[in-house]
Amino acid sequence: MTYTIKQTLIIFTICVFAFVCKGENTNDNLTGTSKNTKLNRENYIKDNYYINSLKIKIAEFSADSSTTSINELISQLERKQCKIKLSTEKSKTPFNYDKMKQSVLAIGELYKCKNCPAGHISSATAFVISEDGLCVSNYHVFDVLSEQKASVMGLGAINFEGKVFKITEVLAANKINDVLIFKIDTEGRKLTPLPLNQLASIGDKVKVISHPKRKFYAYSEGIVTRKHIPSETNSPRYTISADYAQGSSGGPVFDKNGNVIGVIESTLSLYSSDNHIQMVMKDIIPIQCVLDLISE
Repeated sequence: MTYTIKQTLIIFTICVFAFVCKGENTNDNLTGTSKNTKLNRENYIKDNYYINSLKIKIAEFSADSSTTSINELISQLERKQCKIKLSTEKSKTPFNYDKMKQSVLAIGELYKCKNCPAGHISSATAFVISEDGLCVSNYHVFDVLSEQKASVMGLGAINFEGKVFKITEVLAANKINDVLIFKIDTEGRKLTPLPLNQLASIGDKVKVISHPKRKFYAYSEGIVTRKHIPSETNSPRYTISADYAQGSSGGPVFDKNGNVIGVIESTLSLYSSDNHIQMVMKDIIPIQCVLDLISE
């Protein structure tokens, strides 16, 4: 790929500024990545590997005129449905973290800092639903771009292996149900889609893979504790006991066989009358809300 002098300077500037930022963890920099970009994937996650990979590649994407602009992605949030065909086959084998993590992505947003000239990464979660790069996340993960578009420099999605993909299109979205389907450029490689399951009952065991506070590929488990319809949305939700946090939005919630039953959405802390935290309610969106984005 050939860049103009201006585009090359943009990439160089972002990469240089990524080294130092006041107020940000000093370990979050590019030191050492040129000498050791191989991640020891067998035993331990290196969070900075993902953060720095996203910084570098999204900077390249932002300098590439063929990259879908932030404004265009925002405009595509108005799309209500899409015509796609997904596999209906369900997994019958037990959940396997090492297998499922390959289809979980981290969405990275490169943005300008108000306190320094560096570029920073905020992250959320997504997952793959087709071989050719169709993925699912929350509506609010993309909607925040409209509020921050002046400072957003670009988007990208990274998989467990460290491959960073361009986000090319939003196919369909629903603000009330807080879900959307988007596409990444797989550059011809076939991805492994996660199977979907619309059935979930109170007490069913669930598993979660997500990226809470940029702690990538964190695993937790729990059960479905209730089903409810919030008055503010009138849209169905499940509550689960598995742990997650900010940055987990858009992540898959699996049943015991590795089928996705829902999409992580939010948490709600419950306090006593004397202001002591007692419980955290964790709501997810039933996978049916994703399937409702697909027209026949």
